[in-house]
Amino acid sequence: DYWVNSIISDEHDNIWFSHSHYGLGSLRISDSKVTFFNSFRNKNFPIGFSTDVCVTNDGSIYFTILGEGVWRLKNPFTTREEMFNYDQTNGLPFDMVRFVHEDQQNNIWFFSGNGISLFDPGSATSKNFSDADGLKSKNVTARPYEDGNGLIYIGFNKAFQAFQPDSLARNKIHTYKFIVHDFKVNNVRCPSNVNFTHEGRLKPPQN
Repeated sequence: DYWVNSIISDEHDNIWFSHSHYGLGSLRISDSKVTFFNSFRNKNFPIGFSTDVCVTNDGSIYFTILGEGVWRLKNPFTTREEMFNYDQTNGLPFDMVRFVHEDQQNNIWFFSGNGISLFDPGSATSKNFSDADGLKSKNVTARPYEDGNGLIYIGFNKAFQAFQPDSLARNKIHTYKFIVHDFKVNNVRCPSNVNFTHEGRLKPPQN
């Protein structure tokens, strides 16, 4: 069976949809013509199971292909039509992205089986958030919803959670370096310099 998972329109009266087998599709309302932006159109375009599509403020079409992260179509139906792929090589925590959402501040969010990601189109990098950052679960399976005040809601098993995207986007992730000057096992100093030791294994009684 074939089915459509997500539908959205753009300002040019095109209907964009994510397809369970053929990836990204478009229905042109003016003549009811359906076009698929996959490998049948261009050998470098993806084809596969797409769960979501999002039209962003700059006119880009973002869509998911399960196992391939997120794809971005720019300048559709023009001679400058091109496609970009963003996955774990761009810092995404997971290639199984389910949903894409642009908030009221034009921040772009990816929702996956390994948390949520704030994506920066300019640098093609992402800032990632998971259960370690306060999510109820890193496995996001429900479509996000943004209310009129800009609050984004995420549904989980027996619960839902909300966050203010603009404040979360401003959060900085700090990385700290530290030097270990001394390391002891059962009050016996380690004979080697631990700063040049890549691995240490302790038996259960040792602490």
